[in-house]
Amino acid sequence: MGKYRNNGAIGAILDEYEKALTELKHLISELKNEDLIAIF
Repeated sequence: MGKYRNNGAIGAILDEYEKALTELKHLISELKNEDLIAIF
């Protein structure tokens, strides 16, 4: 993370998106396939 931070405000936003996606990926990886199917 933090790859884009040096690019000003846009870089900071990209870093936040990257952080959010990483957290979402971690959350989803802990769910069972059946749970994901039920959610969708």
